[in-house]
Amino acid sequence: MRKSLRAMIGGSALASVVLGAGLYLGAHALEQENPFLNLEVVEPGVLLRSAQPRLGDIERLHREYGVQTILSLKDGEDPEVIRYAKANGLDWIILKMKADDPPTPEQAALFFDLVEGKPVDLDRYAGVIQRCSRKGPGQVVFGRPVLMHCEGGADRSGVLTALFRIEFQGWSIEEAKADMLRHFHFWWAHPRLFHFLDQYHPRKKD
Repeated sequence: MRKSLRAMIGGSALASVVLGAGLYLGAHALEQENPFLNLEVVEPGVLLRSAQPRLGDIERLHREYGVQTILSLKDGEDPEVIRYAKANGLDWIILKMKADDPPTPEQAALFFDLVEGKPVDLDRYAGVIQRCSRKGPGQVVFGRPVLMHCEGGADRSGVLTALFRIEFQGWSIEEAKADMLRHFHFWWAHPRLFHFLDQYHPRKKD
């Protein structure tokens, strides 16, 4: 009898958790928001990071943080996000990266130009920009703050955030790696990213 009672209580608790999670996810789906956005303001007015945003997320981040440029590190972008960007004067760039691969020198250089507010040479970066809202040739200044995202906001976004913290916020490599872990980066699944950071040498300051 006691075992049956415990089983009933355990089953009810599990059902409540599943039901609650379902209602939570369902509500966010109706709101067109990502319930696991993994959002962080890395530097106010300069850089935010997240997982793949949905339309509701972009509307909120544009309204609350003044996001001006969306930097996608994955293969493509949500069509609704691009439609919102076009309708509201936001820029967007698709810089395709792989979760297992560290950024190339060209990808890192483009990222640094964006977050520093420097003119971006579209000809120079034609080989790494998959698509963007601006057309070349020539140099273009993309607005800040930049919202950078990949799929889960942990690996590709994580390693570029680590570079930002090392280069512009004075963090050590170990501190930057610990920050990646806090945002659900599983280093054993993508070991090349930590190896890249361990070998990284910050740029020389002008």
